[in-house]
Amino acid sequence: MLKAHHSIVLGLSRSHSWEIAIEYDIQQREMVAQHPQHDLSQLNDKALTIIATRMLTRQPATVVYPNALLKRPAASSSSSLQQPPKKKVRLQCFRCGGADHLPGDCTAESTIAGQPTAQIASSAKSAHALAAPGGKIFCISWARFSSCRFANTCVNYHGCSICGDTSHGAGSCKPTQFRS
Repeated sequence: MLKAHHSIVLGLSRSHSWEIAIEYDIQQREMVAQHPQHDLSQLNDKALTIIATRMLTRQPATVVYPNALLKRPAASSSSSLQQPPKKKVRLQCFRCGGADHLPGDCTAESTIAGQPTAQIASSAKSAHALAAPGGKIFCISWARFSSCRFANTCVNYHGCSICGDTSHGAGSCKPTQFRS
């Protein structure tokens, strides 16, 4: 089931966007955490529609400038009318706090905060899930946003896998605060 789910997520990243694919992945894995009988191997059209619509409503409205209607912008067009280039999404490892890799590919022995790195959860369905204190798994939603829609009913651990603090997730952990 997980292999089929990963294929679906990769397909969504190509057909929609990486951001939508990640949100879909998180939502579906949270559903399995709450309802183990949930089937990950099939695309959930309703969930995808809700996620894609929600993502579209978060985006600012695109303004169409007269020069954007041309095949090529006029040579004298002002640079203030051109759209800024899109930012490249950088990966952040929630295991060590480093950049450009994911926890399953991390070889670090300590985090940027000087703590020992969390172990990969052997019982989890994802190769990137991290083992948390008390035999739980770090909540990916909490790691990314320092919030979880399941709040206190979440079966996963809400804390930072980088510094150990329970007031934020690894995505909010500031690497600069640990540098000397």
